[in-house]
Amino acid sequence: MQSKTWESHLQHLEAILGALRKAGLTANAKKCPLGLTETDYLGHTIGRGCIKPQTRKVERIRNWPQPMTKKQKLPNHVRWTPEAEEAFQRLKAALCAEPVLRAPDFARPFVLYTNASGTGLGAVLAQEMEGDEHPVTFISRKLLDHENNYATVEKECLAVKWAIHHLRYYLWGHQFTVITDHAPLRWMASNKDTNARVTRWFLELQNYKFKVEHRPGHNIPHADALSRQYEEPRESPGPKQNLSGGRRGEAEGNSIGRNTYPSPGESLPYTTEVSKVGVCQYVQSLHTGCHLLAAEKAPLMKLRKSTGYPFINCKKALEKFDNDITQAENWLHDQAQKEGWSRANKLEGRKAKEGLIGLFVGDKAAVIVEVNCETDFVARNEKFQQLVKDVAFGAMDHHRTKARGEAGYVKNMLAADQLSKLSVTEGASLSDQVALTIGSLGENMAMKRAVTVGVPAGWHIGSYVHASVTGQSDMAMGRYGALVMFRGGKEGSQEALGHKLGQHVVGESPLSLGNMDDLPRGERETRLLAQTFLLDPSRTVAQFLKGQEARVLDFVRFQCGEAAAGEGAE
Repeated sequence: MQSKTWESHLQHLEAILGALRKAGLTANAKKCPLGLTETDYLGHTIGRGCIKPQTRKVERIRNWPQPMTKKQKLPNHVRWTPEAEEAFQRLKAALCAEPVLRAPDFARPFVLYTNASGTGLGAVLAQEMEGDEHPVTFISRKLLDHENNYATVEKECLAVKWAIHHLRYYLWGHQFTVITDHAPLRWMASNKDTNARVTRWFLELQNYKFKVEHRPGHNIPHADALSRQYEEPRESPGPKQNLSGGRRGEAEGNSIGRNTYPSPGESLPYTTEVSKVGVCQYVQSLHTGCHLLAAEKAPLMKLRKSTGYPFINCKKALEKFDNDITQAENWLHDQAQKEGWSRANKLEGRKAKEGLIGLFVGDKAAVIVEVNCETDFVARNEKFQQLVKDVAFGAMDHHRTKARGEAGYVKNMLAADQLSKLSVTEGASLSDQVALTIGSLGENMAMKRAVTVGVPAGWHIGSYVHASVTGQSDMAMGRYGALVMFRGGKEGSQEALGHKLGQHVVGESPLSLGNMDDLPRGERETRLLAQTFLLDPSRTVAQFLKGQEARVLDFVRFQCGEAAAGEGAE
C-alpha cells in the first residue's frame, strides 16, 4: 500500500484494518511492516521517489575480498598498494551502481553467463541496452562437499541449472541465451551424452526457452571471477614432496621418457614454475612407459563407434583384453547389462507414464506396443525409440511363431510379464534390453502391453498414429495409435480407408465394436459403428462403411499412459 503523505497513510491503514476486522480476518504483525519510507519489491528498492536495484543483488560484488594472488593461487603474488586498493573499491562501486547495473527490461532478451571453478559457481544476468551490455544481477555460491567430487562437465552443467533456477522469476516464459566457457554443454542439451546426472538436470530445464553458446573463459571474466572467490591461496609443493613415492627428477632438462635424479645431498635449483613442468613431465614419463596397458587409437575409435559407449569405458575394455575388439565389446555389453539391472532395481518404484506407442504393419499381420518412461525428453531419445522397436519386433516374432498354421483371424494380447520373456537379436531377452536402456539413460522404463493381430486373405489392416515421431521409417511411433481390421473397400482405396478408420478410432475413443444396425445414443456413444464418423459428421461409421462397401471386424486403440482396458471386441 502506497500513500503520498503520512496523514493519508494513516487513513488508508484505518480503512484496510477496519475491513479486515469486519470480515473476521487477522493479519500477522510480523509480516506486515508499516510506515516504511523504502521497501524491497521484485528485485528493487522502492521509495523516496526513486527505484534502485536491491543491495542484496550486488552483495557478492560489494563484499569481494582483496585478491591475494592471480586467480587465487600461488605463486604469482600480487603486490597490493594503496593505489590498487582505491582502484579496487572504485571498480566495485561502479559495478554496483547505475549506469552499469540496470533494472531488468522484460521486453528485451536476457543473457545468462555461467561458470564453475573447483570451489564455486558464478553467474551474471545481463541485457543489452542502448548498444551496451549491462548486468542486471550477480550471483554465486560455494560448492557443497559432494559437488566437489563432480566431473568438470557436471560442475559446468550444475552452474547452468542452479543459475536458471535461482533466476527463474526473470527467465520464466522468456527466450534467453546461456553463455558458458564449456563447449560440450552446447550439444548436451540435445541428449547426445549418456551422463545420467547431466541428463536429469537438463530434463528439469525443459520448461525454459534457451539456447547454449560457447565463449572462451577469458571472454566471460565476470562469471569466472564470481566462481573463484571461494578459492583459498595454496602453497605449491616443496622440493621434497614426491607424487610418485620416490625422489623427484631434475626439473631442467628432464624430458618425457627419461628420468634423471639428483645426487645425494644435491639441491634442486629450480623456480616454482619450472618445477611444475618437471613434475608433469616425470609423471607423464611413468604413464607413457606402460605401452602394454595403453589402448591404441584405431581400435579405440572403432570400438567407440560400434558400441556407442563412453571413450573411458572403451579404453578400459581394450586395455583389459590387449586391444582385442571382440572380447572388449562383449565385456562392455556385459558390464552395461549389470549396471542396467542395478539401476533398474533402484528406479523400479518411480512412475513411468510417458513414453511411446509403437505400431508396425506387415504382410497380413500387425503389432502395436506401449513402452513407458518417466519423461517426454527421454521418449525423444534414439536409444529409447530403438527399445520400442525391439519390443515391437520381438512381439511380432512371437506372433508369427504362435500363429503358424492358423488360417483365420488371430489376435494375441501380451502383458508386461509376457513381454519380458520374449527375445530379441542374439537371444537377449526384452527385459535385458530394457535394463540396458535404463542403465544408459538413467530413467525408469517399462514394457506395458502389446497386441498382435493376423488377418486371413481378403482382409486388411488399417493403422493410424497421432503425435507421431519424425525420422522413423521402418515403424510408426507416437502418443496415440490404432489398428483397424476390416474387409472389403473399393479397389485401390483400402489403404486410405484404413487410415481414416484408424484416425476415427484414435479421435473418438470407442470402447466396443457394436452392430451395423445400432442406433446412435448421442455424444457419449462408445460403440464404434454407432458413433458419428469423425471425418463426416453427417453419417455414422456404419453408414460410412456401407458407402465404402466395407465391414470392420475388430479394432485396437492405445493411448500412452492410460489404464489398460479392453482393446475392442468382436
